[in-house]
Amino acid sequence: MLGGFSSQEVQPGLYELSATGSYFLGSAHATWKQRAEQLCGKEQYKDIGVAEHFESTGNTMMAIKPGLFVPVGNSKSTLIGYVLCNSSLMNKDEAVKYIQSLPELHKKELEDSFHKDMENLGGSDCNVPSPKDTAETYYQRGKLLMSLSQYKPAQACLLKAVTYGPAASVYRDACTALGEMFELGFGVTANITTAKEWYAKAGLL
Repeated sequence: MLGGFSSQEVQPGLYELSATGSYFLGSAHATWKQRAEQLCGKEQYKDIGVAEHFESTGNTMMAIKPGLFVPVGNSKSTLIGYVLCNSSLMNKDEAVKYIQSLPELHKKELEDSFHKDMENLGGSDCNVPSPKDTAETYYQRGKLLMSLSQYKPAQACLLKAVTYGPAASVYRDACTALGEMFELGFGVTANITTAKEWYAKAGLL
């Protein structure tokens, strides 16, 4: 019995693949080979950047004869990397170059998604009035900005959100986020007293 795997095609004929195995599930290498051959055909692929990680999963009791069990150390191994099918239009050097570019591509995708989301919510400057202004959109803009460590504009958005008062659905969450900013010093001088004031407004104290 083989272990588990996950795979995703990132370019035609180029797959990101992970395979997991253990003493009882079967070798991660066997699982990797089986899945690679399912994707590309028997011995019709090249491995790229494969790394193996080990994790101890404790002891498992094994019967060595009826009524006699002994603990056996068990570990899980995971292979992570890429498989390039021989049928791909990319050669190995081109595939390696593409894989190396993925972090930058992902970063750009996140930035594009962020800007699109901010545009839909009314923009990143909460001091500029927008027809889309509500407590909810201010809060969502604040959280998005916090996720990118843009704490000053995030604080401005969260402060706008709390001006709608406790009746707003996001009031408690906005107060909590402001409390966290002051407790941890995100974009402001850490001040536990001010943090507690915001937590109290959120009903947490």
